Amino acid sequence: MNAKEKNTVDYFPFFCKEGKAMYYIENKYGNDGFAVWIKLLRELAVTNHHFLDLSDETGLMYISSRCRVSEEMLSNIITDLSKLGEFDKTLWNEHQVIWSEKFYNSIKDVYRKRSNECTDLDGVWEIITESRRNIDGSGRSEGGTFRSEGGKSQQTKQNKTKLDKTKQMEAENFDKFSESESEDFEDDLVSSHRTLEAENLNTDFAQTKQLNKVESAQVQTWPTFEDFWEAYKKKRGDQEKIRKKWEKLKQSEKEAIMEYIPRYIESQPDKQFRKDPSTFLNNKSWNDEIITRSQSTHQPASTAGTVSRIYQKLTAGGGAR
Repeated sequence: MNAKEKNTVDYFPFFCKEGKAMYYIENKYGNDGFAVWIKLLRELAVTNHHFLDLSDETGLMYISSRCRVSEEMLSNIITDLSKLGEFDKTLWNEHQVIWSEKFYNSIKDVYRKRSNECTDLDGVWEIITESRRNIDGSGRSEGGTFRSEGGKSQQTKQNKTKLDKTKQMEAENFDKFSESESEDFEDDLVSSHRTLEAENLNTDFAQTKQLNKVESAQVQTWPTFEDFWEAYKKKRGDQEKIRKKWEKLKQSEKEAIMEYIPRYIESQPDKQFRKDPSTFLNNKSWNDEIITRSQSTHQPASTAGTVSRIYQKLTAGGGAR
């Protein structure tokens, strides 16, 4: 069987279980956060070798327009997703490249019937390194990225034409489903679903080992103090002292706080009646019961009726004598 060499896929598995990353992104960016994440995965699916190089200004402009958000919001969402482990943190921070090991694991079984393998992290590094190395005097790299020595884009008319053709092909791949390969993909995805759960466990373990090798100063685990400070929406008190209290908390306590805050704010929308951040942390208020406005308060029982009835009985008793 002569398998066709191809480095894109027409669709990928989407799992409905919401994790901490999805909760955080939706809580911080709303529906835009969810939409951008899914659209980035779709772009990874239809892009050669399943990585996005946004080091070129035009690449960032193109993806932000596809996602219908500003370039600043797009960059912020990608940065947060890389911190949360959804995208490779080093590739994004150092080279503005998006690649996802979780996405790679979800689609690599599709490549079993192809003559080529799915490009892994090492392969992506090789492509990027070679692309950066082969920038010629005109500022053009083999990967289609146009940069000057200072990093700014310099496009000739010919280069712009090539870039436009590339974008057109990506857009066509987005909307077009290959009927000739649909049956093969269905078989591959059935097999992928059977093994993906075990692979995800292996992936999580591998990622944990990798994180342990990184210097602790370079690792920021969600939620950070900044996440708490922004979510609480009452910025009062000595921020540095409050930060020190936050850093002494256990990871499980930090996560419990972030889950508690939206319900607490909903029950007490007027921030002047909300506890100061320092008091909230000192009292471990995230363990308190939420009292909503709909819960009725107990009114003190009136004794007027009781006294009246006792007086009537005494009066009636005296008349009988």
